[in-house]
Order: sequence, then structure tokens, then C-alpha cells
Amino acid sequence: MGSARRICVFCASASSTPSEYITLAEQFGSELVAQGFDLVWGGCKSAAMGALAQGVRARGGRAVGIIPGYMREEGLAYEEADELIVVSNLLERKLRMKELSHAFVALPGGIGTLDELIAQLADAVVDSRRGVVPAKIAILNWEGFYANLEQLLEGLYARGLAHGSYRTLYRILPTIENVFSYLKQ
Repeated sequence: MGSARRICVFCASASSTPSEYITLAEQFGSELVAQGFDLVWGGCKSAAMGALAQGVRARGGRAVGIIPGYMREEGLAYEEADELIVVSNLLERKLRMKELSHAFVALPGGIGTLDELIAQLADAVVDSRRGVVPAKIAILNWEGFYANLEQLLEGLYARGLAHGSYRTLYRILPTIENVFSYLKQ
């Protein structure tokens, strides 16, 4: 996989994804390489997911995709990936992402992005309770995209449904620069 640390990035793959999120993903991919990281991602070529990988590859970076076989059969795979790992389902994809990554970043995305993000947050809670240092999780709150998620999480803490110490397991950050500053701490 190379010597760089691997960052797993979650983002949109829907054909209806607005162009500004596609551009943001490409910029993020380019900066990922500039900051010395390799990419692990869902392996799709569409929308922000494809732009993310293109941003990495255009800058000479390494992109490792993890994609369920049925998605590849549907022609959704980014075949130009440096490595394309084909798995049987979405659950196995998330497990492999965790296994291969040092940290996680959520860019704007839809239900799949939320699923992957929440799965990593839940794993971080379990790891921290077991005394294992969890991987860093950064949420790019670009132009307030994740403001409602932040409000929901704060509501969980306020109502006693989640322990307030879980705030230390992730950062909700407004800019790409803030995300990389946090990941490099």
C-alpha cells in the first residue's frame, strides 16, 4: 500500500449530486495527496466518489477502492484505481475500510455516506470503551452541510442518550484545511 498513511473518505455517488460537491471532492482528493496521504474509498466512479479519486490520481497519489461485486458488475467501479478490492456486500466493504484506514473523513453525501460515517462513529465508541485508541473521524461541514447532524448529536448528549465524552471521537470542521490540520495532530 505504500508508506503514506491511509485516509478513508466517504462521499456522494448519486448521479443527482450537485456540481459543487463534485468539485469539492476533487479538491479534497488533490489536497489529500499534497498532505502525504493515500486514499481508501468506496471504489465508485460516479459523482463525488469518482471526482475524489480523479483528484488523487491527477496529483500522482494512490487510490484504493473497495467495492461490492454487484456494483462492479453494474459498471460503477473506478477501474483506474491503483487497487480495487471487490467484496461481497456493503457490510464487508465497511469492515475492509476500517481494516485498511488510519482515519476517516465524511464529505457531503447521502444515505450511504451517513451509513458509513455512523458505522465508524459506533466503532469508535466501542473501541474507546474497550481502551483501544479509535481512528480519527473528521466531518467536513462545508457550508454548513452537516449542521443538522451536529444538532442531532448534541441533542443525544443533552438528553442523556449518548455520553458527552463521545464528542472527543470526532471533529466537525468547516474547511478542508481544518480537516487536514486535525488529521495531522
